[in-house]
Amino acid sequence: MRPRYPTKNFTESEGRASVLRIYSGQLIPALLQTPAYARALLVEGREPGIDAMVEARMARQQILTKESPADLWVLLAETAMACLVGGRTVMREQLAKLLEVSELPNVMLRIVPNTAGANAGLDGPFKVIKVREGQVGYVEAPTGGRLVPEAAEVDGLLDRFDRIGAVALPVDSSRSLIKHLMEALT
Repeated sequence: MRPRYPTKNFTESEGRASVLRIYSGQLIPALLQTPAYARALLVEGREPGIDAMVEARMARQQILTKESPADLWVLLAETAMACLVGGRTVMREQLAKLLEVSELPNVMLRIVPNTAGANAGLDGPFKVIKVREGQVGYVEAPTGGRLVPEAAEVDGLLDRFDRIGAVALPVDSSRSLIKHLMEALT
């Protein structure tokens, strides 16, 4: 079977993406993280060179605000916002960033509420990126991830994204939930 889009470098593809679809169940996706949230994750992971890693992560976010920005579709599990990464102040700032980014015209952020119960997102986080040459998937794991270049597998991830989206809250309700969680942190 031929790959839909051959690549070996996820972040290079991400930087050239016209559309990104992200599902995350435990963490705020890197493209939406604040520096303090990213730092708290990296410190806990005992990563070397934290300052450079935080800076690189923040630089990746420019794809959302550059001229002709990528469209970003995010499905985020409510549980990712409940974990107090970095403490209450860091999480409140992180939730405020989610609200801010959700107002961008190229960003569609929807929350998968805990009340959704069992759903296709429980299998783990993943991404699908569309570039001029085609689409590639990326399945995340603690020690890195795995690129998914095969068309059938990418189609499976897109199907999974749609099934998760079927149980996600609408955009306005998602923003209301984020605001409610922010208020609980004061």
